[in-house]
Parts: sequence; C-alpha cells; structure tokens
Amino acid sequence: MKRIFVLIILSLLLTFVLNATDIYHIDFTITNLIYIFIFLVILMVIYKIIFRFIKTFAVLFILIICGFILYYIYVYITGQPIESLEFLNNYLFNN
Repeated sequence: MKRIFVLIILSLLLTFVLNATDIYHIDFTITNLIYIFIFLVILMVIYKIIFRFIKTFAVLFILIICGFILYYIYVYITGQPIESLEFLNNYLFNN
C-alpha cells in the first residue's frame, strides 16, 4: 500500500516537473496520471530484474576470478600445475 502511495506521489511530481521545466507539457488529468503511474511501475519492474541479474553475474564473476587467483597461487607455490586442468594451464602459462 505504501509503495502505491509513493508511486502516485511520484507520478504527480513527475508531471509537475515536466510541465515546470517545459520539457513536455502534460495535462493534469486522471488518465495521464494513470499512464505515468503505469510507466513508473514498468520502470520499477525492469530495474528490479536488471539489478537481480547484475548481482548474480557479479557474484559469479567474482567467484571465477577468485578461482583463477587461487589456482595461480597454487601453481606458484608448488611449482607445478594440476595436470587434470590442462586447458587452464595452456591458457594461463603458454601465452
């Protein structure tokens, strides 16, 4: 309920700002406010979806980078790479 109230206030504020700055003239009618409300809801949903994907990919990217760093430290300390990871050895040490 609180989120709906905030979206209604934001749609009124967005209409006022667009009219005050002469970016675009929008009449203060119920249908225009409903359109702006729907636009804000769609924008909010898109933002949440994109943010979830960014968090997921960021965690995966950090885990992969940490794996490479740990493997490189292991190879540096022991002096020999793990033989079962031949594709990784070729990529890291034969370039």
